[in-house]
Amino acid sequence: MSTHVASDRDKPLALTDVGAAQEPAITLLSWLKRNNATRSHTAMSDLFALWGVPLQREIDLDACEQARDVGLQCYFQNADWGAIQRKNLPAIIELTDTEGSRYRVLLRGFDDRQATLQAGRKQVVFHIEDIDRYWSGEYLVLWRPPAIGRELITPGSQGPAVDWLVRRLDRIEGRPPSTFEGYAYDDALTARVRDFQRRFELADDGIVGQHTLVHLSAAAPDPSQPRLKQHP
Repeated sequence: MSTHVASDRDKPLALTDVGAAQEPAITLLSWLKRNNATRSHTAMSDLFALWGVPLQREIDLDACEQARDVGLQCYFQNADWGAIQRKNLPAIIELTDTEGSRYRVLLRGFDDRQATLQAGRKQVVFHIEDIDRYWSGEYLVLWRPPAIGRELITPGSQGPAVDWLVRRLDRIEGRPPSTFEGYAYDDALTARVRDFQRRFELADDGIVGQHTLVHLSAAAPDPSQPRLKQHP
């Protein structure tokens, strides 16, 4: 997969491929149009591929329904760069130009200055402020929900979902693994959940709903889960 570096400025950023030939700078909008980024299927195919799942075009299911069939879920949000960074998951971002045309591309990684976008097999690095001109904050990630049979874990509850919650927090906090079953969602566990929520800038109500579940699932070390690329 090739990686080019581009900018809307007169002077492009340095090329990231060692030994790559110098190419003229390309604007963000011209790159989006050249790579047919108006077709959302391309971005979803790129995202599915990172999870090791092919996106089937010929079956009568949309992408998020196909994701559910393989144990994944789509998560939509309108937020900012910090929200994506805290999840540390590759994301599809939607950009809108001044004429109202919409483009969807895969965000592979970013830092406080630049971001790597992917369309098909091509990746290009653009300045964050260039992307901000066209990005309203809408994005989508895929995540793998836990097999706990419920979407809400509340203080005072008990059962397999609470056991999963304790083990997940243990992994995130680097504690030794436990095989104990029958944990109660008591005050001590509520305090741990609220600490986690504050760390990831979530509502610290101690209730584990979808937003907290997404962050809990993404925060634990998991080599099978794609991550945002780290910029040097």
